[in-house]
Amino acid sequence: MITEKKLKNIGLYLGSFNPIHIGHMAIANYVANECGLDEVWLLPSPLNPLKTQKDLLPYDLRCEMIAKAIGDDPRFKLNLLEQRLPSPHFTVHTLQALTVLYPECKFFLIVGGDNWTSFKQWHAYSRIMLSWDLIVYPRPKDIIDKSALPHSAIYLEDAPLFDISASTIREAYLKGKDLRHWLPNPEYWNKISALQQQSQTS
Repeated sequence: MITEKKLKNIGLYLGSFNPIHIGHMAIANYVANECGLDEVWLLPSPLNPLKTQKDLLPYDLRCEMIAKAIGDDPRFKLNLLEQRLPSPHFTVHTLQALTVLYPECKFFLIVGGDNWTSFKQWHAYSRIMLSWDLIVYPRPKDIIDKSALPHSAIYLEDAPLFDISASTIREAYLKGKDLRHWLPNPEYWNKISALQQQSQTS
């Protein structure tokens, strides 16, 4: 008897991860548990189309830090697809490529509350909403209009909020503050701090 193979449920966590911090991993962990996902894939972007190159840590270093943060936890995977895709790195192109490459998977796009409030600025945002399911994770100070969410979206309204951001970490380097324990691997602090200082003087 031929039975239909069950699709793997994969959460896609896209971002600059500049740098990855404990908030990123806490969100990935919560989403994996609460949404019944088989895996969460972290896809670092070489360059977000809505951001600039300024203050962006080297791609290889960001990927290395993600891999170290994941460790040997089988629920999480580092995926480097966006490095192989042509620029600009629009999310819709990443989703389309993943859907072709992994037909055995059903993909859910993880979107933070801050990104949802600017979602209409994304390239082909309506196509994303029509073709892939969203998992919306709330962020402090971002008000989510639940009536505007797609019917298929999963809104994690009661999820714990993490007021941690990569931009705050980068600012700390320049202000002489030490937030190394906001990183999953604090040993990277001095290296990142030196790169950040160098970028300001170059």
